[in-house]
Amino acid sequence: MGTELLDFLILLLEQVAGGPGPVENDLPRFGLAAILFAALFLVAWSRQRQFDLPREKLLLWGFGLGFTREFYMFIRTATRIITGREHDLMCSYSEPVEHALLLAAMVVIAGSFLRYILDDERLSRRYLRVGIGITVLSYLVTFWWWLQYLPEHPEIRFHQTWSAWLFHGASFVLIAGAIFHLRKGKGWLRNVVMLALFLFLLAETGILFNYATERAYRYVICPIGNSLHLLAIPILGYVYLREQAIERQLAEDKLVAYRDHLAELVDERTAALPETNVQLQGEIVERIAAEGALEKLSRQNELILQSAGEGILGVDREGRHTFVNPAAARMFGYEPQELIGLPSHATWHHTRPDGAPYPKEECPLHTGYRTGASLSGDDQLFWRKDGSNFSAEYNSMPVLEDGKLTGAVIVFGDITERKQAQDELASRNGELAGQNAIAATLSQSLDLETILNAALDRVLEILAMDAGGIYLLDPDGETMTLQAYKGLGSSAKAGAAVQQIRMNEGVLGRAMAENRPVVLDAAEHPSQSPSGFIIEDFQTVVSTPLVSKGWVIGALVLNSRLSRTVPEQLLSLLASIGQQIGLAVENAHLYQQTGRWANGMARLHQAGVLLGSSLDTAIIYDHITEQGAMLLNCHVAKLYLW
Repeated sequence: MGTELLDFLILLLEQVAGGPGPVENDLPRFGLAAILFAALFLVAWSRQRQFDLPREKLLLWGFGLGFTREFYMFIRTATRIITGREHDLMCSYSEPVEHALLLAAMVVIAGSFLRYILDDERLSRRYLRVGIGITVLSYLVTFWWWLQYLPEHPEIRFHQTWSAWLFHGASFVLIAGAIFHLRKGKGWLRNVVMLALFLFLLAETGILFNYATERAYRYVICPIGNSLHLLAIPILGYVYLREQAIERQLAEDKLVAYRDHLAELVDERTAALPETNVQLQGEIVERIAAEGALEKLSRQNELILQSAGEGILGVDREGRHTFVNPAAARMFGYEPQELIGLPSHATWHHTRPDGAPYPKEECPLHTGYRTGASLSGDDQLFWRKDGSNFSAEYNSMPVLEDGKLTGAVIVFGDITERKQAQDELASRNGELAGQNAIAATLSQSLDLETILNAALDRVLEILAMDAGGIYLLDPDGETMTLQAYKGLGSSAKAGAAVQQIRMNEGVLGRAMAENRPVVLDAAEHPSQSPSGFIIEDFQTVVSTPLVSKGWVIGALVLNSRLSRTVPEQLLSLLASIGQQIGLAVENAHLYQQTGRWANGMARLHQAGVLLGSSLDTAIIYDHITEQGAMLLNCHVAKLYLW
């Protein structure tokens, strides 16, 4: 009776879990396993979408690999039943693939629970790397060997070779390793997962025992092992059922606790309601007073903003205007409401002084909005609606609300007139410094050549010109002669400039005739310029008269290789320099004339001394002729007596 019952149970297991019997018995085994893995996959996918859990990411792979293997085996078995073929060569080739899929599924499922239960990501990652590595290595070794071996032995099945030992042995070791590590954990989850893995381990143990006994007990071991494998899958599903039950219980406990808390709050608030009403009435009175004070303060601030002469505006962290007072809008050429919401940098700070675009990333004001820095300065140019601009002095202060930066307030004013005054003062100071430098140079000597060369050097340095010369009026009053030349390496005067030109020629003659500085473009002149210079290398010619005591005594000519626009201030400075040089030339001439007079007086005195030194008539006559020739610069002197 006992033997018959055991045979019945084995037969029942074969019907459900499959075994060495008819191939139809394998359909429920693989179909049921595929359905269970698919259900687990859907539950894991739903929880992953809801909570984004690391465990579920791995379990999706594990359940997916398990479903793929079981579904493939179900299709393969169904195909064998439909076609009536006991074995198919292509299906035999794929046996390493289905073994690898099952081993990979076991590894990923065990690794995911190792990480979740033990909270050890490093151990889980190491286990997964080792397990997947063993799976890939086993597949590569067996597939290549099986690919060569099967055509020569078509009657051999995969589970009859050492390849099956390799896969199931690896599965046994890896599942046992996971169980060994899970023993360190605690709680119901660890127990359930260890039970499922233990069932997988028993199934693998049965398979290995079946191989070791050369399948002598396959009619008993195979149904039991397959049943244990099937039973382990819904045990893993129990994990989700238990977790959902726990989560539901926790939610209910929280709801009950919250309801109790609400009931306590209602009781407390009900008891304190009279006192709260009194406090509320007091708060209402205080709030009304505060609102009145706030409204008054707002009106005062509004009046201040409206009447302030300086521009005041507020921006948020992106630089958009939040408020603008009339003075600021007026400076920009807008109405105040037009600017609200517009980006400040793109509206009035978009261009550099030279016309180039001004990126907001390089703008100190925009950086201040973003970082909360306090800024001040007078080095920025603001642009109006009509395209004009003005120099601005500004102060930017951050605005903080509850400790958080929300923007900035900018106070600014138009300082264009002040800048112009500063520039004019700087120009005046530069002119004065140039005049002082020329005066200091001219006062160092009374020698004409020294004066002219030193003055020309100084003028070229101050005015940044490339070459220049000084012409002085000849005694005939019709021509001018070059007295000093500098520039372009100081080449020979004869090769660089005309030594003598007529009084009414070119830019020099025009400057002397009009008694003012003259600027001409060298391109308007022939190659031999009336300025006195060979101008192949020059673009700009400037000449100014040299004036002394109201009389023009010569001209200063300057040349530049660049095409330049000479401002009025520079021409005014040049006219002053011409007067200084003219006065210095006149002083040098006076000095030379005084020296000649002094020499003449000395010679007259010497002649008087010699004439009075003797009474001899012949000696006196000799002295008269000798001193007369010397005084008159003659070679021969004769004395005739009446």
